[in-house]
Amino acid sequence: MSSSFQLPRELDNRHATRLLKATKPGDRLGFYAQPAPSQPTQVTEHAHTADLVILTVSGELDTVAAPLLRRNLHRPLPACTLIDLSRVTFLGVAGLRVLEAAAALARSERRRLGLVTAAPGVLRILRLFALDVRAPVYLRLADAMREVALERPSRHPSPFS
Repeated sequence: MSSSFQLPRELDNRHATRLLKATKPGDRLGFYAQPAPSQPTQVTEHAHTADLVILTVSGELDTVAAPLLRRNLHRPLPACTLIDLSRVTFLGVAGLRVLEAAAALARSERRRLGLVTAAPGVLRILRLFALDVRAPVYLRLADAMREVALERPSRHPSPFS
C-alpha cells in the first residue's frame, strides 16, 4: 500500500511559514493555522445608582487583561458592585485571582460584590475554584440588580452584631 503524500525530509522555518500563509484573502488555512479572532478586552463602568456600580467585562480575562479589571476594582467603590462577565470568552488564572481579591476586599470593607455570567466555561471555572461560594453568581444582570437592591450591607457595622 503506497501513499502519494510524502513528508519532506528537511523543512526549514521559511518553508513552513510559506505553507501557512494564505495567498489570497479568501484562502482558508485550516482550523489550527487560523489566527484567533482577537478583540481587546474592555472593562466598562456603568454607575447605576449612587450605591451600585456595574463593571462589564468583555473579551478574554487573562494575564494581559487582568490588570485592567484590577485597576477598576482597587479604588473607592460604592456599597454594591456587580461584575458582569457574560461577555467574557476566556477566564484565566490571572482573572480568577483578581475576582478572588475583589471578593475578599469587598467582604473586608463590608461591601457587596456579585458576579454575573451564564457562560458555561466561566461558570465552571468559578465553581471549580469555589468563587461562587465567596461571591454570589447570577445568571442574569436583572436578577443580580434585583437581589442587590433588596440586600444592601451597611458600611458601618452595628455595635450589636
